[in-house]
Amino acid sequence: MKNVRAILAAIIIYFIFASLSAFAIETVRIQNNKNGVPLGYQLQYLFDENKKLTLEEIRSEKYNEKWNFSNQQILSFGLNEGAVWVRVRLKNYSEKHLKEVLMMPQAGVEILDLYVIKKNNKIIVQKAGTKRPYSARPIQTRSFNTLLDFKPKESMDVYIRAETTGTLQIPLSLWDYAGFLEHEQTINFTSGLFFGAMLIMLLYNLIVYFELKEKTYLYFVIYIAALTTVQLSITNYGFQYLWYNSPWFESKSFTVVVGLLIASASQFVKGFLTTESKLKTALNLCIGLSLIYSFIALFLDFGIAFRLVIPLIFFAGLVGFWTVISIWLYGTRVSKFLVIGWSLFLSGGVLLLLSRLAILESSFLSERGLEIGAVLEILFLSLALVEKIKEADEKRDIAQRHLLNIQQQTTNQLEVRVKDRTSEIESIMKKLESANKKLTTLSAVDGLTQLNNRTYFDGTFEAQWKHALRSKSAIALLLMDIDNFKRINDEWGHLIGDECLKLIADAIKAQVVRETDTVARYGGEEFVVLLPHISIENAKIIAEKIRKNISTLAPEFEGEKLMLTISIGLAMLKPSPTETTHDLIQMADLALYKAKKEGRNRVVVADDSMRKKLEEITKI
Repeated sequence: MKNVRAILAAIIIYFIFASLSAFAIETVRIQNNKNGVPLGYQLQYLFDENKKLTLEEIRSEKYNEKWNFSNQQILSFGLNEGAVWVRVRLKNYSEKHLKEVLMMPQAGVEILDLYVIKKNNKIIVQKAGTKRPYSARPIQTRSFNTLLDFKPKESMDVYIRAETTGTLQIPLSLWDYAGFLEHEQTINFTSGLFFGAMLIMLLYNLIVYFELKEKTYLYFVIYIAALTTVQLSITNYGFQYLWYNSPWFESKSFTVVVGLLIASASQFVKGFLTTESKLKTALNLCIGLSLIYSFIALFLDFGIAFRLVIPLIFFAGLVGFWTVISIWLYGTRVSKFLVIGWSLFLSGGVLLLLSRLAILESSFLSERGLEIGAVLEILFLSLALVEKIKEADEKRDIAQRHLLNIQQQTTNQLEVRVKDRTSEIESIMKKLESANKKLTTLSAVDGLTQLNNRTYFDGTFEAQWKHALRSKSAIALLLMDIDNFKRINDEWGHLIGDECLKLIADAIKAQVVRETDTVARYGGEEFVVLLPHISIENAKIIAEKIRKNISTLAPEFEGEKLMLTISIGLAMLKPSPTETTHDLIQMADLALYKAKKEGRNRVVVADDSMRKKLEEITKI
C-alpha cells in the first residue's frame, strides 16, 4: 500500500512540474548574432483587451496559462483594438561580456513600452511609439532598438507592451552590436538610393512642368511627393529626420497623404485616356473620395482613419487594375509603359497591406515590394511621359537632356560609391573571417599540450553520446591521471612539470589514430580519450598501449632521468534515455580510483560492481 501511495505522489509531482514548465518563459541562447537572429518563434504573447494590465500582473501566476506561444517568424495581429504583451528570456551562456541590440523595425506602433528584468529583479524601463517624441527612443534610429549589455552567464527577461489602433506587427530580432551597426549602415545606404532616385525624378519632372506648363507633369510631381512621404512614414525616416518633434504629424503623415496619393495617381492616369468612358467616371469618383477622406482624416483618430482608408485603398486598387487592363487592351505603345509601372506598384502595395493585416506572412517582398515597385513604377511612368511628349517643342527636349545628364551623373557617382563600399566590405569580411578562424581554433585547443581542451571535449562528448543513443552503439571512455605528478611539480618545479605534460600528451595522441576518436586534456594532470563504436577488448588494447608508451618515457633533466607512469580508468556504456554522459564519466572515475588504489601504472576496467555503486550514488 505504501508503494502505491509513493507512486501516486510521484505522478502528481511530475504533472505539477510539467504543467509549470509548459508555461515557462522561453529562453533564447545568445550566440552568433552578426546577421541578426529572428525571435518570432521564441516569443510568447498575451492579449490585454482592456489595456489595464500592469507588468506585475502579467508576471503573476494568475496569467501564466494565458500566454500563447508564437508560431510566426514575425508576429502579426492585423487590426488590433487592445494592447499586446510579448515576452522572451535572453541568456548569455558564454564567459564574455556581450553587447547586443534588440531590434523592432516597425513603424506605426503608437505606444511601445519595454521592460528589461535582470536577475536581481532590477527593472529597466524604456518607452517609445509614434505618440511620443522621437527623442524618447533609447537609440536614435528609425527602428525601436534597445542596447542590452550582458555579463557572463547573465540572463534577462524582456517584456514588451505594444498598443496601436492600426495594424500591429512585432518583428523582433537580436543582433550583436557590430552586426547591428553594419546592418543599419546598409539599410540607410539602400534607402538613401531609393529616396535619392525619387528626389531626382521629382525635380526632373518639376522642371519639365515649369518649362512646358503641361498639367500631367504637375500631377506626376504631386504623386511622387505623396509616394515619397508615404514611404518616409512607413519606413519611419520621416519621424527620425523631418517631423521628430511632432507625434501629431506622424499620426497623420500616412493616412492623410495616402488620400492625396490616390487622388494624384488617378488624375495622372486620366491624362492617358483619350475618350470619355465609365473608367473616367470611376477615376473621378476615386479622386473625389480620396480628397474628402484626406480632409476628414485630419480630424480623426489614427485608428478610425486607418480603418476608413482600407476600403478606399481596395477600391482604388480595383479601379487601378481595371485601368491597367483597359489601357493594355486598347491603349497605344505609350500606354504600355504606364501599365507595367502601375502594375508593379499596385502589386507591391497590395502585398504590404495584406502583410500588415496579417493575411499574408511578412517576407522580403511584402516589406520591400512597395519600394521596389515604386522605383520601377516611376521609371516606367517617366518613360510613358517621355513617349507622350516626343513631338513637343525644342525647349522640352533641352530640359529633358539636361536633367537626364544630371540623373546619369548622379547614377555614376552612386555606382562608384557602391563599388568602393562593396570593396571595403569585402576586405573587412575577409579579415573578420580570418580572425574568426583563429578564435575558433584558440577556443578549442589547450595552450600547453595542443590537445583539445575541456570545453571542446564536453561538446564533442555530448554530440557522440546522442549519436550513440540513436544508433544504439557503445561508447568507451579512458580517464587518465599522471601518477605522483604533485611530487614532480614539488621536486622539479612547474616548468619541468609542464614539459612532462607535453611529452605525455604526445604519447597519448600517438596511440589514438581513428578520426572519430577524441583526445583532450581534462584538467591539470588528467587526460581523457573518447572512443565511439568500439569493443571493450579493443578499448583495453588502446589503453594498455598508452600506458606502456608512457612508462617507456624517461626524460632527462639536469642529468637525472625522470620516470613517468599513468593510471587509466576504462568504462563503456551503451547509452539509454535514462543515462547521461555524467554516468560514463563517473564509472571511468571509479575505475581510475581503483587503479590508483591498487598501486598505480595500470589499466582498470569498470565492472558491474562499479555500476551498482554508481547507481547507489545516483539514488542518494
